[in-house]
Amino acid sequence: MLIYFILFFWQHFTLIASLKPATILELDVISKDEQITTGVEDVSETEKFTLQNITEEKSEAEEATIKIEQEAIAEEATIKIEQEAIAEEARIKAEKEATAEQERIKAEQEKNETEAPRSLIEKNETEAPNNTTKNIICDEIEILNRQNYVLNASKFNEISLLSISSQKVDGEEVMWFGNDGDDGIIAAATISGRLIRQYRYNITDDGDSETLSLGPCSTSGSETCLYIGVLGNNAAQRCKNRSCSLGKQYNYILKIIEPDISVDCADFTLLDGVTIVVDYNIEDSPVNRADCEAMFVDFTGDEVSGNPGDIYIVTKLRPYTELIRAYYIPISAHENASVGSILDDVVMEIVASPRIMVWTGADMSRQGDLIFGRSGTNNYLWTRGANVIVGEALEEDYCNKFGIPPDRGENDNQFETVAFMPDGKSYVEISECPRGNEGRLCNPNIWITRLRVPISYT
Repeated sequence: MLIYFILFFWQHFTLIASLKPATILELDVISKDEQITTGVEDVSETEKFTLQNITEEKSEAEEATIKIEQEAIAEEATIKIEQEAIAEEARIKAEKEATAEQERIKAEQEKNETEAPRSLIEKNETEAPNNTTKNIICDEIEILNRQNYVLNASKFNEISLLSISSQKVDGEEVMWFGNDGDDGIIAAATISGRLIRQYRYNITDDGDSETLSLGPCSTSGSETCLYIGVLGNNAAQRCKNRSCSLGKQYNYILKIIEPDISVDCADFTLLDGVTIVVDYNIEDSPVNRADCEAMFVDFTGDEVSGNPGDIYIVTKLRPYTELIRAYYIPISAHENASVGSILDDVVMEIVASPRIMVWTGADMSRQGDLIFGRSGTNNYLWTRGANVIVGEALEEDYCNKFGIPPDRGENDNQFETVAFMPDGKSYVEISECPRGNEGRLCNPNIWITRLRVPISYT
């Protein structure tokens, strides 16, 4: 019995002993879960605080970055403004230097032209011995400078009439000019392009004014006349013999006393003069009709047979340039004619077979020693000595030539005329306006070219 009791007790004790660790473990687990839960809560709070700190720091960094970028942009803008200011100062300085250099060059050129004996021509003229012959060294003539002005008169868009007067307005030379064709208008302007006055002259319905020259009205030289060459005859350019019926049979030159610009008068006052009929049907002429755009009047005459007031014209026969001739009308044929008269009995004389080219303009210097012939883009130059007649001079080959201005504009591509300035050392050119959809519309440019003309004496 005792043995059974002991066994029973032992079994129960063992069971209880075996259950106790589990209970303790369960209690430990419960305790640990509570610790873990508490820890998680503690960790969550820490993480929240850390994230908040990180967000705040990131925001501050971004703000700092933006501020730095803004400061950099502002700095770049400041630098750009400073660079632009420096560039503007440099541009202004360069313009001032360029202007000063241009003024210096201009002053030097004017000084060279006016101070004797700075140029060879002035030195030679100053030192010219008595009883010597003056000789122009033609092939050494060169351009000193060019200058241009705008002619503020857009209605004159086909200028073929051009001659420079000895009259002056406010110290400036006066030029006479007009369109080619039959409008019958001739105008006066300063050489810098200021229009002074316009005049009318009588012209027939089929007339075609193509050239203009100033020259003595008589051998005495007491008055100067305008010689308007109404010599255009386009159809007759194709004449090749003395039986041609193309174009007009007769052309004419109007000789008008040069108006005094200082005398006020209404615009478009009618100028009357002498009509000199031109007839090519003369002995030795290769054609009986011709076109003509080149004419000049001799101011000085020569020591042989030429006289002041002699008229010279050079024909224009485009397909048959070998037939062109230089014709001569002596002053004796027209100096005593009264205003309003028509001279239809003038007999011209052929004096030369000049250079074969299309002559679109011509002029002679007032000193009588230089002759220009215009063709295309060139002005061809001849010299004439005091003991040489014009015909002989034109029979020689040209001795120099000058092209159109290289820096010309779009309105400067059809030059058909040339005119010497009174000093004989400069010349003027004006181009016809270019043809456009609305006709010829422009304010023409006036080009003045100054020459260095070297001289020797024998």
